[in-house]
Order: sequence, then structure tokens, then C-alpha cells
Amino acid sequence: MIGADISRGQLSIAAKKSRSAQLIYADMASLHFRHSQFAAVVVLYSLIHVKRRLHAPIIDRIRDWLVPGGHCLLVLGGGDTPIGYEDDWFGAPMLWSHYDAAASLALVKDAGFLVEHSDVVHDPIADDADGEHLFVIAEKPGTL
Repeated sequence: MIGADISRGQLSIAAKKSRSAQLIYADMASLHFRHSQFAAVVVLYSLIHVKRRLHAPIIDRIRDWLVPGGHCLLVLGGGDTPIGYEDDWFGAPMLWSHYDAAASLALVKDAGFLVEHSDVVHDPIADDADGEHLFVIAEKPGTL
């Protein structure tokens, strides 16, 4: 298992939870792995913190990392937020940037994924529409 994060604090927590995981300190926009390296890729609440113009290229790379028949779980934006920023969000500066659910789902399909399930879920800690997230389970076409 490989985990990547731009937060050293989150990597420290992950290291305590899984001694066998290979953890990488990196910005997801600059991650590169071998073609067909993974059977599954999980992107939880992270792509929404990368400028949305980079979402399509990142989703394309995720598809390339998967073996044919591999799956991904993506948490994408549910509402349209071109750019948002808070200086202190739970103790750290935070950027948000994402498309609405329909446009986010289109990015996944345009990357060549077969969408098996998608659902917009409201984040209980959010007090506005920006707190909606699109959960997507998709498959890279092919067989294992």
C-alpha cells in the first residue's frame, strides 16, 4: 500500500496506523507512478484542494496508474467553487477549488472510466452548499 499527502502531520498519523504502508510526502498534482501499477486508487477529500484546472489531468493519471479492470474511489466537489481560501481551517491554510457534481462526474467519464456508482453527500460539518461532495466509484475498462 502506498499513501501520499502534502501534509506531514497526516503522514505522521498514517505511519502510526499502518507500519507497512509506503508513505510519500508530495503534492498530488506532481505524483507519478508506473502505468498499470495499482488495482485500486482512493482519493479522499484531497482533489477538492487542488486548483480545478488540474482535476482532469490528475484523473487521467489515476486512470493510467490502474490496471485494466481496476477501480477508483474519488471524492470530488458537489458545488461549483472556482477558488476558495481560508487562512486558518482547523489550524492550517486551506484552498478549495472544484466543479459542481455534474461537471466533476463528466471529468471522470471523459477520462474513460465506467462509473459504477455516484452520489452527492452533504458534509455534516459544513453549513452551506460548498459542503456537498460527489462520491464516485469507477472502473478502468478492461479485465484483470
